[in-house]
Amino acid sequence: MFSGRDPSTLEHDHVPRRPEVALYCIFEISKVLCRPGSLEEILVTTLRVLKSFVDMDNGLISLFSEAGEVEMVLSGSSSSSDARRYFAALPQQAISQLVDTENPLVVANVGLDSTFAWDTSHLGTGGTSYCFMGVPIKDNQRVIGTLTVDRAWLKFDEEQSDDDLCILKMVADLIGQNVQRRRKIEGDRARLFEAQSRR
Repeated sequence: MFSGRDPSTLEHDHVPRRPEVALYCIFEISKVLCRPGSLEEILVTTLRVLKSFVDMDNGLISLFSEAGEVEMVLSGSSSSSDARRYFAALPQQAISQLVDTENPLVVANVGLDSTFAWDTSHLGTGGTSYCFMGVPIKDNQRVIGTLTVDRAWLKFDEEQSDDDLCILKMVADLIGQNVQRRRKIEGDRARLFEAQSRR
């Protein structure tokens, strides 16, 4: 698993080595999340911008319904159907841990990890030597999704990974706020239409 500090403590004691990069990343993604457009378009663009700041090969955003079912899976570099196949290949136990603990998860080398059953076929040649990083996406009360990335294990560096995990957590917080706001607006609109139809 993660060599070094517990990833769940990073929000308390970790300051990125290059805070200006983290701030610029959050600034750029905040602008994306404030744009008009569908939630799918906004989140795909968010992943593309994130890749400019975080060392990653694949990135996914998954969102859950009120019932906890997977409602949406998006990638910044592939179709929604490919993103769903990629997400389905991730160990369910790893996703469940993100949801249940509400803490980040880092696996430095999935090929050496014995905690989860990794299917690395979707990672292509050399996929067994990949690093996995994931953070929960939360609204005020519960986990509503996950933000996960992978990258080559050869690129794994503990301090850099701490920095990237810090950025991922901040981005996940922004996504959670955006999704919560959109769902509230949609709920209010649905209730308004229902009330008007009863008149």
